[in-house]
Amino acid sequence: SCRFEDTNLQLVGSTGGSGTARMDFDPDRDEVDVHLCAFKSGGRISDTTTYDRFDIRTGQYLKRVAGGNAKSDITGFVAHPNGRAQLVYYEWEKTTLEVIPGADDALDRRRTRLEDDLRYIRSFLQPSMTFRIVSRQRSDEAWVLFAENDVGHSTFKGSPSAYFLFARSSTTVRKPNATSSEVQRNMELIFPSRPEMKSYKLARMDPVHIKARDGEDLLCFLSRTPALPLIKGVQSEPPGPPPPLVMVIHGGPQARDSWGYNPLCQFLCSRGFRVLQVNYRGSTGFGARFLRLGMNGEFYKSVQSDIVDAAEYATSTSSTESAGADDNIPPLPWGDPDKLAILGGSFGGYSALWGMTSSNPGFYKCAVAICPISSVGAADEQSKKAFGGSPLIAKYWHRIFGKDVSKRKTVAMKASPMYHIDKVGKGPSELSIALYHGENDRRAPVEHSYNMLKEMKRWGLAGELVTFAGEGHGISKDANLLYMYYRIEEFLCKKFGMELFDAGEDTKKFEENTARVEWSAKYAETMI
Repeated sequence: SCRFEDTNLQLVGSTGGSGTARMDFDPDRDEVDVHLCAFKSGGRISDTTTYDRFDIRTGQYLKRVAGGNAKSDITGFVAHPNGRAQLVYYEWEKTTLEVIPGADDALDRRRTRLEDDLRYIRSFLQPSMTFRIVSRQRSDEAWVLFAENDVGHSTFKGSPSAYFLFARSSTTVRKPNATSSEVQRNMELIFPSRPEMKSYKLARMDPVHIKARDGEDLLCFLSRTPALPLIKGVQSEPPGPPPPLVMVIHGGPQARDSWGYNPLCQFLCSRGFRVLQVNYRGSTGFGARFLRLGMNGEFYKSVQSDIVDAAEYATSTSSTESAGADDNIPPLPWGDPDKLAILGGSFGGYSALWGMTSSNPGFYKCAVAICPISSVGAADEQSKKAFGGSPLIAKYWHRIFGKDVSKRKTVAMKASPMYHIDKVGKGPSELSIALYHGENDRRAPVEHSYNMLKEMKRWGLAGELVTFAGEGHGISKDANLLYMYYRIEEFLCKKFGMELFDAGEDTKKFEENTARVEWSAKYAETMI
């Protein structure tokens, strides 16, 4: 047995963990299959989530049904229309789908059929693509699939993703001495999900592995602008210095970055930047041990050093090791160390602010923080308002912050970026921070950005604060999102001396935004 907080699972309505606890009952057998973690079976303790079977009457452990993957938690289930789980998703570098072993001959025959189905689907798609089962016909003879690539492909009519209809039928073949059944399978495109993308040359995304300073493996994703044409199968690189690099940091912190089409990464790459995403310790999907490494106060220590380690590797020329298995990954450095930016939302916004205000001011030349947290724990006057005062969320953050940050204001201030703006103010004069925040944010109230702005003005920093009426935690309305991207582009391109894209008539698409520019200054007046 174990405590729920040790299971690497999440409560509905809170957060944290790699999946939702699941229980599937089989009344005919008095058995239950349970999705959990940290369970010992047959002398083995699985670090990643598992799907285990128990006797309902006695509570006795019977067998491991699925899971125990060396690199990934179970990140999802696919159930038969009758409700019984048949397939599980794993996600490491990319999402994969596996069939759950059957419990009897009939189920084993069904498993073989499902494995043949998956083989057919994979052979129809390209090896680089991933897919998910969206829905299934009650007879299970037809499935709707969503397939995805990082760039457009002819299989999707030029789009990076599409919906397909997979159909299976059986035909009885009669021969003089025997009768057999032949299975026919077919895939049909329903529609590409992003047809407007076919006219654009999209940026590819490659999984890369970077070692943290203590040896932890960090799965990262490198997105880059389309380079020169292939020469003898190898992607050649444009001449000259590497382009600016933007570190895009995911929120959570118990969340993760995944491979596939990513609008923000594509936007930045289309403007000439490269993008590196980091699954720092504490990210979900990689097992309980890796998740716990980011807890108990590590959110401003080793979690942030992971991000720095990845940025230093990406802008270094000293490493001779390849970070990826693909020969088409460009040689180091992937980005110009003098043109390094950090961008994130929510906890990613905190990380962006922390990166600017930590002990190495000037490492990042600028930061973009969307709905960020600028003060934490006992130093956060907004904590009682955050998340509507939910006790479940408060407990979650207590586990992330640790006892000292949660209870001791002096320690919490050390972990809060707004109390360290002086490090940026005393650093190179060209450092700047851009803040974007929803006025109705209940998770990270907008006061976090107002407090940050007050300190930025006090120390004479460059940057801006833009708030959005009617937006909450994250900017989601089309006009507001486009306008925010427009300002981010202007902020980053001007910062690094890059050519601005002429939006032209496209500016009409965000004319109805609800943004208010609270402050914008190339160099603010110092109040010290």
